[in-house]
Amino acid sequence: MKVVFCLVVLSLSSVYAEKIQSISTHVSDCGSCGMIEGFGYLTVKVCGSTNCCLSRSMDNDNTNWLPGQTDNFMGPDILECDNFEIGSVPVSLTVFHDGTDGITLDWIEVTTDRGVSKCIGFPDLDNHRFFKANCYITKRF
Repeated sequence: MKVVFCLVVLSLSSVYAEKIQSISTHVSDCGSCGMIEGFGYLTVKVCGSTNCCLSRSMDNDNTNWLPGQTDNFMGPDILECDNFEIGSVPVSLTVFHDGTDGITLDWIEVTTDRGVSKCIGFPDLDNHRFFKANCYITKRF
C-alpha cells in the first residue's frame, strides 16, 4: 500500500512540475544603470516548489546589460537551468552580482513550459551583492 501511494505521489509531482525555458532581464533606463561585460557578472538562482538551479555568469552571443534593454537567455546560455524541472510556481529568485561594474535591474522574468513569473524590486547591484527578489505569476500557458 505504501509503495503504491509513493508511486502515485511521484507520478503526480512529475505531471505538474515545470521546466525552465528562458530567463529574461530588463536593465533600468538611466545612464549608469547598465553594466560593461567583463567588468560585472550576474548569476541567477531559480527555485520552484521542489528544486533549484543556478545560471552562473549569464551571457549569450548578444551585447547585454545596456540601459533600457531586455536581454533573453535560453538553452545553453542558462547552463544547468536549461529545461530544469523546478516543481511548481511561483518561483523564488536570488540574483548575485560579481565584479566592479554595477547594474540596476527593473525586473527578471522566468519562463517555464507552463507560464511566466516576473521578479521585481531589485536594488542597485554592485561588487559582491546579492538580492532575493519578490516574484509573482504573470501568465499561464
